[in-house]
Amino acid sequence: MKYLLFLFLIAAIACSSGKYFSSNGEKLYYDKCSGCHRIHNKNEYDSEKWAKVLEEMKKKARLTTEEEKAILNFLVEK
Repeated sequence: MKYLLFLFLIAAIACSSGKYFSSNGEKLYYDKCSGCHRIHNKNEYDSEKWAKVLEEMKKKARLTTEEEKAILNFLVEK
């Protein structure tokens, strides 16, 4: 029985994501944006450009207003 519990715990750990997200905005950015294109470095654009990009992409990514704000906050934080 202990052996089965040990195997279950090992399997659960192996199946965990392994990626730690510092914020909900970061998780949303990876979840919603990486499905269609590569993830851009958040320093690639300034806050004004990120706002424009999100405005253009929010419909395609099916972002709610709250999700858009969370992603933008993540992308522009230094």
